[in-house]
Amino acid sequence: ALPDVLFIATSAMSEALYTALTLVLFRHCDDLDRPRSARFWVGVAVVAGAVVSCREAGITLVAAMLAWGVLNRCRAAAVAGVAALLPLFAWRTLRPQADQVRAGYVEAFVDRFDGASLSQVTDYLFVDQPNGLWLGWRGFFPSSSVVVFDGFAIFLAAGVVIALVSGLRVRRLSAIYMLFYLGLIWIWPYRAHDTRFLMPVVPVAIGLLYRTWLAIPEAEWKNLRVVSAAAGLTACLACLPAAAAVGARFLTPLPENLGDARGSELWLANVDSGQALHNVRAYSLLFEFLQGLRDPLRGSACVYTTLPERVLHAARITAINPPLPTVDDAAFRNGIEDCELVLATYVDFHPVYPVGYPAERLVDFEMVVEAHAPWDERQVLLGRLYARSEDSPE
Repeated sequence: ALPDVLFIATSAMSEALYTALTLVLFRHCDDLDRPRSARFWVGVAVVAGAVVSCREAGITLVAAMLAWGVLNRCRAAAVAGVAALLPLFAWRTLRPQADQVRAGYVEAFVDRFDGASLSQVTDYLFVDQPNGLWLGWRGFFPSSSVVVFDGFAIFLAAGVVIALVSGLRVRRLSAIYMLFYLGLIWIWPYRAHDTRFLMPVVPVAIGLLYRTWLAIPEAEWKNLRVVSAAAGLTACLACLPAAAAVGARFLTPLPENLGDARGSELWLANVDSGQALHNVRAYSLLFEFLQGLRDPLRGSACVYTTLPERVLHAARITAINPPLPTVDDAAFRNGIEDCELVLATYVDFHPVYPVGYPAERLVDFEMVVEAHAPWDERQVLLGRLYARSEDSPE
């Protein structure tokens, strides 16, 4: 699919595995074109269960499988969809605290717009979010040659819409899934996530577009092929400067202590080399800081942090998102009852949590670790670890 989708595989995010699993599923059961064995449906349930376990957004796949089974009058497909929920139920039962304070899509929407007027909600859903999703889609294309890539993004998006409608008409699983998935991220109230959240569905959209393309009648094929080839060639030519810049950056020497970042999305991202080096240095310092927390965190059950995936990877401890900044103080205190530690970081940008969150909201906690690092002849604050005070009320 689009190159930016492949870059996500270089980060510690779940999208790469999630996308691979969904594509495996659609490769083998996008259509009910022939009878399937019981063993086949067991395999479908296992893969779908892995998808749901990988990301909460996988619930859209279960919903799609249920709808797909009903529309095609296939009880086995619906049963496989229900069975796919078992790993999620088991996880929530065995590890309730890991999900207790995580902000799901619906919960985040309710928290964000609690007390908002109807006009504010409708403005977001039908004005702000469509614009955010467009910018998210446009973010997959280079920022250079704006006219060319705006046109190509519109052309490709129109093709995807046509392919989606075509797939829904023939009751294709991937099309039903894409409809549910887009509906779910539509209500996510933080637009900065739109490009990332669109990544798992881009290969599905391209697959639908390709299958629709193949189904075009021969009488119309020639003209459409010429138009598509011309648009694709124009976009490829416009991509060459950005592709050359990324290739040159891959060959550019990095400081010895940053050599491991050569294949990362931070270094290969479509930004100028100075910004890319700044990002690599910042994340390298953050990773070293988190690795250094292994001893202070040893013996603790969990820690609240706005960077749970990075803390889990570097510090080897269960890490949980703190309550959202929009909740009131009582809900915040209730939301941090399970862990005795809270980590605030200061060198990473998060679209939902402000820098240093939730340090300013902590009551009955005391700072036990503070880390700084040299940066261009000055010291920068990396993070602070807080522990619940011994005399704090239970």
